[in-house]
This record gives sequence, structure tokens and C-alpha cells, in this order.
Amino acid sequence: MAAIKPRGIAASSRSYRSNLQISLLIITNSLEIPERCGAILLPNATLFPQGVLPLHIFEPRYQEMLNEALQSHCMICVGTLTSEETDNPQECTAPIGTVGLIRASREQTDGRSNLILHGVLRVEFTDWLFEKEYPFAAIQPAPSIPIPDSETQSVVDDLRSAVYLALKNFPDAIAEQIKNAVEQVAQSPAAFADVIAQQFILDPAMRTELLEEPSVKKRFDKLVHELRNADRDDRN
Repeated sequence: MAAIKPRGIAASSRSYRSNLQISLLIITNSLEIPERCGAILLPNATLFPQGVLPLHIFEPRYQEMLNEALQSHCMICVGTLTSEETDNPQECTAPIGTVGLIRASREQTDGRSNLILHGVLRVEFTDWLFEKEYPFAAIQPAPSIPIPDSETQSVVDDLRSAVYLALKNFPDAIAEQIKNAVEQVAQSPAAFADVIAQQFILDPAMRTELLEEPSVKKRFDKLVHELRNADRDDRN
């Protein structure tokens, strides 16, 4: 297994990314999730709630999707392709995705756009609708099974310990910023697990598995296993 590293971000921008993650914890509960939403379908890409995904929008169908989203609820979904894309997303898309909030969007002169999408909530694609040029689906929140109160503290402590162990070879400044972010989200176990999954897990199959897992405790178990295995591999 390859060493686990934070995903796709330069050290100079890590503080900005961590702040985005924390701020969304405050507003997620007040957001109204649309019942139908456009979706961008990507191979080997998974966005978690509380995570951040920079996107470069260049296909005309997705430019249309972005424009319509910006004129309404400012949300789009991310779906993971399970095979080569076909005309029917149900045939080639994982059933669970994430609806995200467009936090920044900059259109270029040629119509392309760069945006930052901030994950809000796991959703199930319940029906793919063929009324748009872009993938468009009926969605509903994908339920999460919470950790029993009697187990929460020990489970959170176990993952925190695994994360701190994984940070031992990081530059001190980066490690300290990640630790500060961890402490801010650790009071919300589901959010804590999603932040760690977004930042540390690189394997596409494991990322999909974590997104689709309804049990928050099992997400913790998988994350601890991945982090500790990576540390053992680094020592060998």
C-alpha cells in the first residue's frame, strides 16, 4: 500500500481548505437540499461531505448544468462512474454520491469555468431523469447509522490516534494545521470520519466503499485500518 498523503493540495493552501471544511459544519443543517439535481460523473473521483473538490468545467453539457445551478440552489452532485459512461447513468454510476455547494466559480472568456465544490451530504440517486442535456437525477439523503453514545469517545480517540500517527512524517506546520482541523470536527463523528477520508484516503475503491458505507462506526474501523496499514508499510 502506498503512503497516505493529504489529497491534491499544496501546503500553502491547506489552511484555506481546512477552514472551508469547518465552516460547512455550521451551515449544512440550514441548507435545503433539492429533490432533483444535476450531477457531474467522474471516474475514480469521490467527494465526501465536508470535503472540497476543485473542478474545471469545459464540456458544454456541464457548462449548462453549472449555469442553471448558479441561477437556483447553487448545488450539483458528484457521482462516481463504475464503468465507461453511457447514455443511461444508472448503468454506469455508483448509487451513492454527494451533493455539493458551489462555494466559488470563475468563468473564463471561452466559457469554461473553474469552481470549488464543497461536499454537503451523501445522497442516493433514486431515479435518473432524461429531461436535460446533462446527467440529472432525483435524489434523497442517504441515511447514516450513528455510533452508539457509549462507544463514541473510544471510537473517536482511536481514529484520532491513527491520524496523529500518520502525521509523524509531515512537516510540523502542516501537521499542526491538520491536528487543529481534527479537533474542531471531532465532536461530530460522522463529519470527522468524512474529513479524514477526504484528506487521507487515496485508493478510489476504498473511497467509494467509505462513501457508500451507512454505518459511521464501520467507516471509522475502515479508516483506522487503512491508516495503520499505511504506517506499517512505511516502516517496512
